[in-house]
Amino acid sequence: MKAWWNERTGRERGMLVAMGTMLAGVGVWYGVYAPLLDAGERARDRYESALSTGAEVRRATARIKAMQGQVAIAEPTRAPEQVIAETAATAGVLLVRVEPDPEGGLRVALDAASATNLFPWLALLQREHGLSARNLTVVKGEGGGLRVDATLDRPRA
Repeated sequence: MKAWWNERTGRERGMLVAMGTMLAGVGVWYGVYAPLLDAGERARDRYESALSTGAEVRRATARIKAMQGQVAIAEPTRAPEQVIAETAATAGVLLVRVEPDPEGGLRVALDAASATNLFPWLALLQREHGLSARNLTVVKGEGGGLRVDATLDRPRA
């Protein structure tokens, strides 16, 4: 390799050094710097999305806290299953099933619910119909919506 290098003229050596430097620069740019820039942009997008979701949850929490203490349960005129179905449709929550629970409550399953619809709907059930969540499992679904399994206690007479 040294013999090959020594056979080159000074001008050729200079051009080879310049070409090697440019190739190294391009390699560093596309191999290191550009991927880091892209990763930074993706992280910034995820951070902004998390901030937005956090603000949404704080607003929903504030609405729920404001509703606490304002519970005025009317005497039930309809079956709880009917109330759940009607209020879910109004709130834009997709019911998968409503079935009796062995402990006297109702099991409710939802699919593709959004946090902005789900939590106010649960608060409405508690505030206006006396159906409070005893157990609540919320899992983020594949499409971004929330999958929910809940056990609601029936209103006490």
